[in-house]
Amino acid sequence: MPSLLQRKLMQVKPEDAYENTRTLTTTTDKGHYLSLRPLINPTAEQEKFPFESLFGGLNNTVSISNIDETTIKQDFSFGIHSNRVLGLPMQDAAVPTVWKTWESGDIQETGTVHPFGLDKEGVDFVELWQPLNAEAYQSKDDFRVGFTAENARSVTLKIDSKEFYGIVTIVGNIVQGLLHKKENPSISCIRCVVDSETLRFKKYEIKFGESLLQFPSEIPESLVVGSFIHGWEVIEA
Repeated sequence: MPSLLQRKLMQVKPEDAYENTRTLTTTTDKGHYLSLRPLINPTAEQEKFPFESLFGGLNNTVSISNIDETTIKQDFSFGIHSNRVLGLPMQDAAVPTVWKTWESGDIQETGTVHPFGLDKEGVDFVELWQPLNAEAYQSKDDFRVGFTAENARSVTLKIDSKEFYGIVTIVGNIVQGLLHKKENPSISCIRCVVDSETLRFKKYEIKFGESLLQFPSEIPESLVVGSFIHGWEVIEA
């Protein structure tokens, strides 16, 4: 089912927990996902890339299995990741994570990453996620805590050309997009909402990168899988 999750806590063990980003993760009904993690107060040095990270993938880049009624295992290999694009340390193999839903509805994610190689010491982490209602989302200051309906809008666009690789997810009202320009180590991203009447994108919270003009700026009233919007293929509608 489609979902919108807001990260509320990050802990890299053994350090204290913190949260210095406005991280939202969208997952479509088919399991395509994007996680954009902008820093709340980037330093002057960080302004060149004011994010903890940016990543996502189609559903063939994540393997999901059930552990028990409240816990699942997800192994991510990522179709696009800012660390990979920018040449930063990153685990080559899939990253195994465990997601446990608490009685409150919040979700605890735990895992270990090996950015410098599986033969090197790993880094244990914990993240806490709060579900938001994607159909009620209007902005970072106007949203509703709660789950997204199973029948909420769930759209995925993909581009994979000689020049670009990218994914756009539209879950309920919220749009997130991530685009890699292949010929140089650059990455672009957007986060905004869809106007309920015009279906144009508006209220941009994130517009970053040199390839912003490549993103679509609206969706048609009728979406057909296999059709194209400004060069982006509709792979879920």
